[in-house]
Amino acid sequence: MGIETDGSVDPLDLLRAAEAEVRPGEPVLAAVAPGNARALRTFLAAGYTPLGSVQLVVPRSLP
Repeated sequence: MGIETDGSVDPLDLLRAAEAEVRPGEPVLAAVAPGNARALRTFLAAGYTPLGSVQLVVPRSLP
């Protein structure tokens, strides 16, 4: 799940509205960019728990 707002809506309200579209008991995965402190605070305030991080590995170009 990802959310984006232009600032006219409280991000937590937007997150709650998105959660309302999920059937009860269904798992929800949210990916928050490590440098996006505002988004991280929003998801933590909504009760999400950080599980870890994902690293993107790109192979080097061959000569």
